[in-house]
Amino acid sequence: DAFSNAVTTCVEVTNAGGELIRNTEHLELVIEPQLSVILFRRKGWSPDEYTHWCNAMLEKEFAFIVPTSFKGETILRLCITNPKTTVEDIELIIESLK
Repeated sequence: DAFSNAVTTCVEVTNAGGELIRNTEHLELVIEPQLSVILFRRKGWSPDEYTHWCNAMLEKEFAFIVPTSFKGETILRLCITNPKTTVEDIELIIESLK
């Protein structure tokens, strides 16, 4: 049951995170969230800006998010694997992308 609950929680947070991104003007979902993965873009950012932001988040020990490539475009890939991750955590990540 614990494993099942953890997976369910991660999927629920992922879907809620996708909805938050969908409703944030400066962000855009690239595809609909799948399982625990959200692919999204920060409108107007260059590949270097993605890398810089991701490195800053890791350096601050705030979040581990990596830039990835989708159809040749650099975007962000957020993967929810910790069932302790909350929707509020996703909100903080979104806030840091302003």
